Amino acid sequence: MVQKLVNPYVKTEWFDEIEDPVTGEILEEGTVFTAERANNIEDGIYNSYERTIQAERELQRIRVQLDLKERANSELIFYDTMDGEEPRKMALDTAQTVVKEALSVGATVLNVVDASAFSPLTEVTVFDGTNSEDAMITAISGNAITVQALTKSYVKGAFIARTNAVMDTVAQRLQPGRWGTYTIDMTEVV
Repeated sequence: MVQKLVNPYVKTEWFDEIEDPVTGEILEEGTVFTAERANNIEDGIYNSYERTIQAERELQRIRVQLDLKERANSELIFYDTMDGEEPRKMALDTAQTVVKEALSVGATVLNVVDASAFSPLTEVTVFDGTNSEDAMITAISGNAITVQALTKSYVKGAFIARTNAVMDTVAQRLQPGRWGTYTIDMTEVV
């Protein structure tokens, strides 16, 4: 559906002051220049630039979509132009949680702090400061995530995540996130 665009800018009609050339008498007052009118001009200029930026983003997204559609020859395309707008037909799944106890080789049940953001039949990465591996979630019950048997052992506090990537809209790319756990030593000073 084509949306009718309406220009929101309120235009001011400006009139010159008309002066009698013989007597110098003001025959007609000109339009008074006020802060309100000046701010209206500034708002109009600012909003025009904002709309131009928005139109450029939309145009870039259309170019990306057309380019992908041409290359893939399919309607089943997804992309993110990293411009701060919502991606098309995709989302970065940043679900993360922490295990509440150490995990040994062969473990299949991961007791975690919060499993609500995870779904069965999705892959997760289990990682700590030493090891990492990908595992398929086979079931979830409360805060217990059942996965295929782990091939490595993990410390209490190891992370479980769908991804650790971070969206960098300035550099327009995915950046690797943090990996590993941290050890903090505390010393009491008397």
